[in-house]
Amino acid sequence: MKERQYFQLKPDMSLAAKPWYVWENRDEILEGWVSDERAPFAGLDLTNIPKFKFDKKVNPQSLRDSYKLFLAMQLVSERLKKLLLEIDPEAFIFHPVEMDYSNFDEPGPQFWLCDVVRFLDCVDEERSQIKYQEGIPMKNYFRLINVTMKPEAIGESHVFRLKYAVLKQIVDDIFVEYMVKEKIKGFSFVSIKIE
Repeated sequence: MKERQYFQLKPDMSLAAKPWYVWENRDEILEGWVSDERAPFAGLDLTNIPKFKFDKKVNPQSLRDSYKLFLAMQLVSERLKKLLLEIDPEAFIFHPVEMDYSNFDEPGPQFWLCDVVRFLDCVDEERSQIKYQEGIPMKNYFRLINVTMKPEAIGESHVFRLKYAVLKQIVDDIFVEYMVKEKIKGFSFVSIKIE
């Protein structure tokens, strides 16, 4: 059986910068917010539906499937949401958003806020090269240099965040194969062996 490979999920910086999203009611939603990176959507109060538009008029087919928001949150298309739920339904949480396509000739796809809510303690620290964050009272991985995972701690999971590096989103080669096959735009994959 082939050994699974793991990658850090990052935005695809090779894509054109435009169009980019504009979060219209961002200040209102973030007012008084205190981040809790382990809580769904980092503890944001989403009573008010987040409202987005794009800063440039383009053909809706040229929109990405995923836009990085902040922390571990992303804005994902309906198409990507369905695919994520097919690959690993327990890894994600979604929240609806309101999309303003008034400056487009035709409506674009529905988008969702997306967050990875699975945290695993699965790094074999004795067999890995890790730079730890210094000067804090808790263990935190600052940089993963050459990492070996503990398969028994991962099980059948394809997507997760690390217990000691909560903003690092890790995916396996099966996830990557799905994204490539479906031509999903917005992600890049960095091997955790060479970060």
